[in-house]
Amino acid sequence: MTAVAEVRWIHLCDYAFTDQSGKPCLVGIFSKIFAQRVPASHTKAALALEVVGDPDEIVNLRIRLLRPDSFGSPKGELFDVPVEVNLGPKGGYLLMMTLDNLPLPDFGQYAVEVKFDDTVVRTLEFDVARLQAS
Repeated sequence: MTAVAEVRWIHLCDYAFTDQSGKPCLVGIFSKIFAQRVPASHTKAALALEVVGDPDEIVNLRIRLLRPDSFGSPKGELFDVPVEVNLGPKGGYLLMMTLDNLPLPDFGQYAVEVKFDDTVVRTLEFDVARLQAS
């Protein structure tokens, strides 16, 4: 991997897909989830990101979801997914990951880390907050 590759953008949303022409379509981008109690789960979500770099570059990345109380601590990982992508002739790759029944064991701020090898290149944070009774 060269130092050229980067994550251009990352979003958490309800649905992510590409249209017939290959354009990314993200529906319902959010940064906060409400729950009455924890542990909870978010039934349907998607993580979408774009990696750009040199044409045909191979990029090894890891996507980690960290709990609020343990950023940087392996015991706080909810998942750690290795992914190898080929940036293709145009030097870009759209990664869209479905997250069914996303576990949410705590209230607070979660972090999605994207790493190239052992280096964090992008972090996306989102909150799980208590749903207030009306």
